[in-house]
Amino acid sequence: YESTAVDASGSVYVFGGVLSSKEYTAETWKLSGLTNTWQFKWDVAVSGSVAAGTVAVVPVEVPTKAMIQAGTLQPSCADLRFVNGHGDWVNYWIDPIPGCNAENPTTQTIVWVELTERTGSSFEMLSGLPEAEPVSSSDIFEIFEDFESDPLADGWTVQTGTQCRLPEFTGDEDSFSISSTLAISGTHSLMIDTETKAGGSIEKLLALNATFTNAFTLKGYLYDSGCNGA
Repeated sequence: YESTAVDASGSVYVFGGVLSSKEYTAETWKLSGLTNTWQFKWDVAVSGSVAAGTVAVVPVEVPTKAMIQAGTLQPSCADLRFVNGHGDWVNYWIDPIPGCNAENPTTQTIVWVELTERTGSSFEMLSGLPEAEPVSSSDIFEIFEDFESDPLADGWTVQTGTQCRLPEFTGDEDSFSISSTLAISGTHSLMIDTETKAGGSIEKLLALNATFTNAFTLKGYLYDSGCNGA
């Protein structure tokens, strides 16, 4: 038999059940001081619908700085969650620009949310759980590259004959490397040396089974060090 539990007056009472030793117990346990509750929630309306068997990743603007100042969200945004009307957690990724708790109080944080047909016409945004761990993940994107490893060993190839170069020009593989000096997502980024190397461009073919066909959003972050190296 499994234990029976009841929530009463802020405490959880657990009655009886079977121990790991397979012995029955008639003990009663009282667990107090639990705060595993999302204290705040907001409704988020969905415009349009998601077709069966497909996924839509859409941006949601969240006033994280105002929420943090009001005490309804952790400074790290770790307790931010989304849930649909069926009780399913909705996966999301916090865009690093402007990111959580942006310095400009009028700048909204962009959160990319993964919607399915079960989302319906609305879902809820939750916050206010101090012990929550961050679950923001870029896995919601069909294609995501933050160059955590050598790109030329991960499916990227150097192009030949680019538009701004002569047709016979071939890029220099040694121009491309990863760097930990500046990173938007993860711990590394792609660095291109056009000062001491020939430079060039790299490309990576998309999977033939990519699901996006009619519309997509392509977003990238570029940092120009002043054309002095990277």
